Amino acid sequence: MSEIQAFRDLIAAANEVSRRGAETGPQWTKLTMALLKAKSAITAKEKATSSLREALDECEDYFDNRADVEYFTDSPTPVPNEEMRLLSVVRAALEKSP
Repeated sequence: MSEIQAFRDLIAAANEVSRRGAETGPQWTKLTMALLKAKSAITAKEKATSSLREALDECEDYFDNRADVEYFTDSPTPVPNEEMRLLSVVRAALEKSP
């Protein structure tokens, strides 16, 4: 279940409880289950985000040690090597991540 669907189910359950004005019973059970599913989806997303962040950090270290520019006789300006290009991509991704 995606986190978006988990939140939709949570909102639907909360609306159902609110609409009926019930304080106990199956409505609260449904609301609690929806909340637990949403929490589980959020936890899974946080773990995945953390793993991706760690991988990007390692990529940044790797490319940072190998980034360089190359000088060609037919070019008046230096040309970044592939590692420097990829370092820029990784750093841009890291800036966007939480």
